[in-house]
Amino acid sequence: MTYHISMQFSTKDNDNDRWDGNNCASEHTGGWWYNQCESANLNGQYLAGLSPQEYKGIYWSEWQGPSYSLKKN
Repeated sequence: MTYHISMQFSTKDNDNDRWDGNNCASEHTGGWWYNQCESANLNGQYLAGLSPQEYKGIYWSEWQGPSYSLKKN
């Protein structure tokens, strides 16, 4: 989580991340204090566990990876 320290909250209509040319909140379907998207999104969609849609659900990369959507955080 330290990867996202000092970042402003990003939403699909307010891009504050450091991903040039794209918006992490739009691509990862949820607002978050994104740096460059990769580490976590605890505000994503619930996709019922293991999903083929990487980085779209509620995920924490260091725990189950970006393909596993957590039920709650």
